[in-house]
Amino acid sequence: MLLRDVEYGDLGAYVRMRCDPAMMAGLGGPLPREGMAAKVRRDVRRAQEDVDWIKMIVPGGAGCGGRDGGPVVLR
Repeated sequence: MLLRDVEYGDLGAYVRMRCDPAMMAGLGGPLPREGMAAKVRRDVRRAQEDVDWIKMIVPGGAGCGGRDGGPVVLR
């Protein structure tokens, strides 16, 4: 498994996961799409500052080239 830092281009993955009613059913319900760009910016900044380890799982490992993974937050 390959993990990488969250990037600005991960907005689509954030929206697919955090705004999906089925995915978020047990976590208080879906979040509004309007706040996702700010959330990604905040997460990227915190990862760059080494405050939080916010990683994306890269399916298929090295060379996959996709942004289809999900975030992993380690604090």
